[in-house]
Amino acid sequence: MKSIKYITIIFFLIFLLKNLSFSQSTKITVSDGFWSNPLVWDNGIPQSGDNVIINHTLEIDVKDTVTDITINDITILYDTIFVKGVLNIESDISGGVLFFINNSVDKGRLGATSAGELLSEVVWQKWIERCDGWGMYGGPFEVSISDYGFFHTGVPGSSFPSFWTNTYIYDETTPDVDRNIGWTIPGNINDILPRGYSIYLFDSSTTSLTESFNIQLNGFVDLTENFDYRPNYSGVNNSDENGWNLVSNPFLGTIDWDSPGWKKISVQNAIWVLDNCTNLYSSYVNGVGVNDGSSLISSGQGFWIKGTKSNVQLKSDRRVIVDDLVEIKSNNLNKIIRLSLEGDEIALVLNSDATLFFDTLYDAVKFKTPNSTLYSKLDKEYSINSFDSINSVPIWVKGDGYLNVDLNDYDNSVNIFLEDIVSGNIISLNNNCSYYFTNTSTSFTHRFNVIFDIITSNNEIEYTKNIRLKNIDILGRETNKNHPAISVKLK
Repeated sequence: MKSIKYITIIFFLIFLLKNLSFSQSTKITVSDGFWSNPLVWDNGIPQSGDNVIINHTLEIDVKDTVTDITINDITILYDTIFVKGVLNIESDISGGVLFFINNSVDKGRLGATSAGELLSEVVWQKWIERCDGWGMYGGPFEVSISDYGFFHTGVPGSSFPSFWTNTYIYDETTPDVDRNIGWTIPGNINDILPRGYSIYLFDSSTTSLTESFNIQLNGFVDLTENFDYRPNYSGVNNSDENGWNLVSNPFLGTIDWDSPGWKKISVQNAIWVLDNCTNLYSSYVNGVGVNDGSSLISSGQGFWIKGTKSNVQLKSDRRVIVDDLVEIKSNNLNKIIRLSLEGDEIALVLNSDATLFFDTLYDAVKFKTPNSTLYSKLDKEYSINSFDSINSVPIWVKGDGYLNVDLNDYDNSVNIFLEDIVSGNIISLNNNCSYYFTNTSTSFTHRFNVIFDIITSNNEIEYTKNIRLKNIDILGRETNKNHPAISVKLK
């Protein structure tokens, strides 16, 4: 028994020493000088993986690896600094190489920065946790498509130019046609992909479609410039088909679509990102995201924006860069109804500033893929549908299974019901619900209605009994079918 106790103590000490030896600390400069001089630092020369704060003029004369690093004074780099976390630049750094490490653990990236120039060469990596071959990517430098390192086919200049095409770019300039008409094959695999543009490709360069890998590019960036995404709008104004542009995050770090650093003229407030694991699009608009949609866009990630008329503009400056990794942000708590079916998700949002019809600031149309299973439908097909006053919202579904209703972000001051049109069931939704149904149709059909049952006006709640309001069809017109419901009005 005593020997067992000793063995346990020994293992505990080994574990403790192992963790102490790799503990991370923060080193701060206390004077000008060289990185390799211990007198420059408050607590000795930084060790691999430490956090570093540079408050004095510093000359980096060694190769080293850091986690987070903040540059508040002029820094000269003679070798290579590997960054595993966030680099914040508030003063100039020049010379040498900054290498942003990206893998399953480390997420090296540029963070929020208001001043200072990045004059060093940069090695940028994007780690792709892949579940499927298709993805949408761009980069922070103007390099050829072939530099992205994928195995390209069906494109002039590739190894197999006559094979099936696995690489596309998107061209908005064909007017007044369906959005999917815009996919085009690059003229040559060595064509330059402009910074801020995105390629759409199926990569078969690895043995498994689920094998993760890195994109690695190197070049120089100018943090002082206002970046122009150069979106197009061709054809008739205010068309659902025109104005779709596939762009990418051109910065070395995460950007925030809600940042004041954007200049958006004739651009809808929604963005769409393809998830290469679920093969579904996430949507985000005005604080609401579905399918893990967020205002945050990772470095190099391709995303869609929608212009509304000619002379569309989209520009951003360094203020859009944030320290964060991608995560969901919601600004409309207690007003969101989330519905999901077989992994696909949509949202209904009660918003006093929205209308019954499409609002460029608050709504996001549905981007359908073969894996899509539901959307709401009024004047358009929606992934995020905001409104201030409505009787019922039609829900269209494909397939069958469990329709899940999530009310965690919903205010119970407005009662709602779920109507199954086929069975006639009307279910009161007071809590989260999982409703099972079967469906004989293999295409999208109008199967459900979400019905509202209270009028809320000027912070007063009025109950009305024995009133049956007419249903509203997909164009907002009254139909002959009645529901035991009255409208909801938020003001």
